Amino acid sequence: NINIFNKKEKKYLISEIIVQKLNKCPFIIKLHDIYYQNSYIYLISEYAEKGTLNDYINNCKANNIKISNSQINTWIIQIAIGIDYLH
Repeated sequence: NINIFNKKEKKYLISEIIVQKLNKCPFIIKLHDIYYQNSYIYLISEYAEKGTLNDYINNCKANNIKISNSQINTWIIQIAIGIDYLH
């Protein structure tokens, strides 16, 4: 609900949405479309077939599956590239 934000926060929110819409980084979920209806902003993003990283980690914990150091290193690099891209 956009009405909970003050004018300055709305400006920042719109800027962040524009940055996300222009995103071309392979390690950041793509934003496909934006809808505004009844004071709500709806973001339509790329579908994450395997869920979030948090979902994956929690599933591994629940099933006592060890995540390899190699996989963790890959994620760290991908996250760092994504953060670098956004900045």
